[in-house]
Amino acid sequence: MLKSSSSAGRSKATGSTTSLSGGSGKDEAPASRKGTRDIWTLVKEMKAAEKKSGEAPDAPIESTLIFVGSRGAGKTSVVLRFLDRDDPPTPTVGMEYTFARRTRGGMNAVKDVAHIWEIAGGIRLSELVSIPLKETNIHTSTFVIVVNLSKPAETIHTLTTLLPRLHTTTTQILARLEARGSKRPKALRQFAWRKFMGGTGEKDEKEKDEKGLHPDKEFLNPSLVPLVIIGTHYDLFKDMESDPRKLLLKSLRYLAHTHGASLLFTSPSPTPSLRSLLSHHAFKTSAPRTLSTDANKPVVVLAGQDSLAAIGGPPGVLKSLGREDAVGGGRARVGWEAWKRDVDGVWPPPGNVGDREPDEQVEVEGGIEGEGVEEGRRTRVEFDKFPEPAVDALRAQKEEELQKLKRANDRKLKDLAATTTTPTTTSSRRREKEKEKAPARTSTTSARLIPAQ
Repeated sequence: MLKSSSSAGRSKATGSTTSLSGGSGKDEAPASRKGTRDIWTLVKEMKAAEKKSGEAPDAPIESTLIFVGSRGAGKTSVVLRFLDRDDPPTPTVGMEYTFARRTRGGMNAVKDVAHIWEIAGGIRLSELVSIPLKETNIHTSTFVIVVNLSKPAETIHTLTTLLPRLHTTTTQILARLEARGSKRPKALRQFAWRKFMGGTGEKDEKEKDEKGLHPDKEFLNPSLVPLVIIGTHYDLFKDMESDPRKLLLKSLRYLAHTHGASLLFTSPSPTPSLRSLLSHHAFKTSAPRTLSTDANKPVVVLAGQDSLAAIGGPPGVLKSLGREDAVGGGRARVGWEAWKRDVDGVWPPPGNVGDREPDEQVEVEGGIEGEGVEEGRRTRVEFDKFPEPAVDALRAQKEEELQKLKRANDRKLKDLAATTTTPTTTSSRRREKEKEKAPARTSTTSARLIPAQ
């Protein structure tokens, strides 16, 4: 840009000099100076153009993306695809950090940075969210929840557990900011609700939002930190039977819509909408304009684009109302409990697993106890049914060594206790004998003093 502008300036100056070549020297010099633009003039013009267009390339963008979700759902793969890297994904341990950088601007180019945190361990380690999410970056952060569409029971369990936890963590941070008089919590609330009114920011639409005129407002609890739900393994999801596939899709749309989240389905093949959506939250680029709610195509629904009327009601409610199109339509507005009953009827819940993943196994006495995800019942693996002589012999040897060590420690504790109590007993007996002799000496002394008086 600078080079081409300078060339144009030199060309113009040369032309003006040539046109005035027939005049006097006094006329040529001012014309030449008037037609020439130096480097400082070009910089000044560029600055004026940037100011007029409203762009500010000298203000770098710094954002934070926090990835959480089910174990093995593909969080690392999503991060690598966003970074446009072909590295093979490796298992994440605890919490890992990386970053993305983008250069923008003309002559005064700046570098925007997106801090990327990936939390492993599924919902069990979700409390680690409070480490990267701070008061100083909550207004530039985004939660990204990654779930596995091929495991519906695990997907629903992960979302219904993580969404309240993320809301609680966000609320606690904003409460501390409000206690200090910060205006940031109010601004985040206004931004979260503005998405449901089209995101235009016009005065009349903001007033409608504040007055609660949105038809779904009684069911909405939008996250004050932008939220993205990514469903992986769409290639396996699309092979499900039609009715279960539609039920899972509508359930995820309901959870995303009521929590103010964007919903996107992806598969191992390249998905342009994935990078576009993550870049929108990381670098404030344009959001993907595609809106797809068809169960036969990858779903892309941005926050605020959906509605309960478009989602429809759960099959159980629609059947009770006499609707034949149980999964296909309906305008019944109900809470999550009605959806949960239908979801549990198709994919039974994994049981009381608490902070464990539905398929996580825990060792107990005599075996391993875990959760049967597909069957929805508790499973138990007994060691006796799967004998391994070498392993069993080594385990028996280690248990015997452990018992010997415990007995040796018990003997040491007894000997130490006996050694500690012996001096104490001897000294107490000596003090008792001294007390017995003391009154006798006192009485004898008194008997001697009486005759002397």
